[in-house]
Amino acid sequence: MVVVVGGVGLLGLIGWLGSPALPERFDGKTIVVQPQGTDGLRVTEFVDLDTGTARRHGYYRELPVTFGVPIDVSASSPNAPDDLSVVERGDVVEIRVGDPDVTVRGRHRYMLGYTLPPASLADGTSALDAIGTLETFPTEALTVIVTGLQLDEPFCARGSTGATGGCDLVPTDIGYLVSTRLGPGEGLAVGGLVRAVTEAADISAPALPPTREYPSTPPRARPSSPRTPAPGGRSTGRRPPVGR
Repeated sequence: MVVVVGGVGLLGLIGWLGSPALPERFDGKTIVVQPQGTDGLRVTEFVDLDTGTARRHGYYRELPVTFGVPIDVSASSPNAPDDLSVVERGDVVEIRVGDPDVTVRGRHRYMLGYTLPPASLADGTSALDAIGTLETFPTEALTVIVTGLQLDEPFCARGSTGATGGCDLVPTDIGYLVSTRLGPGEGLAVGGLVRAVTEAADISAPALPPTREYPSTPPRARPSSPRTPAPGGRSTGRRPPVGR
């Protein structure tokens, strides 16, 4: 079994008028992988996304259809819009959690779950390409938990595509666990040979990670001359762009 955890995202860095720009990042990600049914995998994600000084519509997730289209997709958030959109585009499925008409700023938690039905657990060889390695901002605290599976020769690899080593998949009383930090463009792969399917542990939502401080907005200086109105009475002053 192979589980790849990293990121695919186009969230950029934009400034906010009157204060220094804070870069976007994942404060924390906890990804739980466990068997589902006779041959599937259930993946549950707890994602703490901090957009910094940018405004975004929510959480974006791109999944390959290596095992077919994910089923039983669910999403929720305790402090942000959690409308769910699932669209299949060629060899990927695009999942969006958020309101296309509302943007949010700062840190918000998203919970996402989905099942990959034909994950080939029965024959002991399974591969799950959960996320790619193209994330453009870091994950400060990443935890991957594999529960309900007994693995032979568990392994962990951290870094760019094709990397080996750099982390350890440690057996615990709930299964197997790895915790690390990921920089931009880094992914994480964990795996092993599936010896048996066992009872999965009940994994609760993790505690919220520490929140970074946001700079206060200093008073803006009064312009020396008034702005010239554009046709129709609109000001020519520009506003910061709105993200995805």
